[in-house]
Amino acid sequence: MKNKVKKVIIWVVLLIFVTLLGWRVFELVRKDESVSRGGFGGALAVETELMRRETVREVREFSGSVRPAYQYIITAKVAGRLDEVYKQAGDYVKANELIAVLDDTEYQLSLRQAEANLADAESQKFAEEQDFKRSQNLFDKEYITLSEFEQAQSAYNSVEAKLKLAEAGHGLAELKLKYTQLRASKAGFIAERYYDEGNFLTVNSAVVTVVGIETVRIKSNLVESVYGRINIGQLATIETDAYAGEIFSGTVSVIAPVLNEESRMAEMEIEVENDNYKLKPGMFCKIKLILSASENAQTVPNKAILKENGKSGIYVVDDDIAHYILVKTGISDEYRTEILTPKIDKPVITLGQYQVKDGSKVQTISK
Repeated sequence: MKNKVKKVIIWVVLLIFVTLLGWRVFELVRKDESVSRGGFGGALAVETELMRRETVREVREFSGSVRPAYQYIITAKVAGRLDEVYKQAGDYVKANELIAVLDDTEYQLSLRQAEANLADAESQKFAEEQDFKRSQNLFDKEYITLSEFEQAQSAYNSVEAKLKLAEAGHGLAELKLKYTQLRASKAGFIAERYYDEGNFLTVNSAVVTVVGIETVRIKSNLVESVYGRINIGQLATIETDAYAGEIFSGTVSVIAPVLNEESRMAEMEIEVENDNYKLKPGMFCKIKLILSASENAQTVPNKAILKENGKSGIYVVDDDIAHYILVKTGISDEYRTEILTPKIDKPVITLGQYQVKDGSKVQTISK
């Protein structure tokens, strides 16, 4: 008998425990459902923000690469052995500075020969000129025949032609000797050196490449949708991975007058002053251009904008009730969007708007 009573008591205790546990679980589930519906007596929990007045800019980002303002290759204009190279890659050179020289022994001898030929031709011309003047005087006085005079004139013309040929040969010899000295035509940096001393160069052999980077050009491409919204002289900002966080300023200097038929893009060029030589040819760049701007615009966070069926709208809160308003948007940047119409003077829902409906009761919570 005692065992039966004991078993009954145990079962009663277990039943009470299970009942209490079930009730607790029920309360927790109900509370969780209440929280999911807003947690405020049926009101949906949302975050809001007041509309702000500020300047908003439409910025478009492009990618590009740095190129020198100019680039040229110094080549051998005459053949010869490379005697000296005075510059290495990375060295700065001034305009007309001597870069390298070729062995000029042969060209020195050619110039001396040309000088001798020129002196001989000048001497012959002087002698024939005297004879021609004398023959002309005698012909005028009819002391010699026309045939004799023409013979003297022909001899003079012959030595005059010989003199011109000698002068041309002398000038060519001087020029070739000058070409044994390779000089920079414009100031810049040696980008690449191709030969060392002792190599024999043929005509047009490349010796060094010089680049001008005091000003650099950043080339990019414009898609058709923004082609007409960018103009020459427009300001641009440039960023590179090499100098993270540093902003370089430039201006649009070139916009191609045509679009590529295959890519539907047009080439754009940004000119950047590079006095500190930080920007190097070949660097990858991010270019930002302001396509439009609006001052004192009323703006809301981008996340507040709801788009449906090609229309934009927002939820505002008035007396704890959510109201859906269709809006006309303007310029957008990375974070905020301009609201052109209507004028907004109520808090705008920025979080939770996808759960509410027009007329829903809401409760604003802190971030």
